[in-house]
Parts: sequence; structure tokens; C-alpha cells
Amino acid sequence: MEVVRKFLSVKAAVVSLALLLLLSCGSSERKYLIPKKKFVNFLVDMHISEAIAMGMVKNDPQLDFRMDSTSLYGSVFNKHQVTRAMFDSTMLYYSRRPEEFRDLYNSVTTILKTR
Repeated sequence: MEVVRKFLSVKAAVVSLALLLLLSCGSSERKYLIPKKKFVNFLVDMHISEAIAMGMVKNDPQLDFRMDSTSLYGSVFNKHQVTRAMFDSTMLYYSRRPEEFRDLYNSVTTILKTR
């Protein structure tokens, strides 16, 4: 009987630890998620800044420079008060939910078509 009781207490401890880890991972992911509306506006500005940079190079063939991602996107991150961790967490979140990501990008393209 004592062996069964010890086995059950160890099993309960393992299950409790597993649940704690699962719950902490989920809340951590949500802590850094960019809200959907803000993320749509962020992505719109990212695409606009990339288009501007590509247009600068295309319009002046002698202008041979390559903007690094910090120069190109840094102002967009600052404008929307988004950190790299927030961006990465949000991209990971949507990569696991392709239907939601498709809907989000439909919003992005709709806005870009009006500008």
C-alpha cells in the first residue's frame, strides 16, 4: 500500500510540473504578442518602407547601397513601439495558425491597395 501511495504522489508531482510548464509557456507567448490591429498597421508600414527603399535603388542605378534591416525597419519598430522579441513571438504565434495569418495578411494587402 505504501508503494502505491508513493507512486501516486510522484505521478501527481510529474503531472503538476508538466501542467505548470505548459501554462507558463502559453502565457509567456501571449505576453509578447502584438495585438492584431497594431500588427496589421506595423506590417503595412514595414512593406511601405521596403517599397520606398527598393524604389530609391531602382530610380538611381548608380546608387549602389544596400540598407541593412536595422536602418530599413528600425524606424517602423520604434514608431509602433515593437521589440524584436514581440515581433518574433507574434510571427511564431501566427505561423502556428495559418488561417488567422492569411486573414491578417488580407487586411494588410487591403490597406496597401488603398495607399
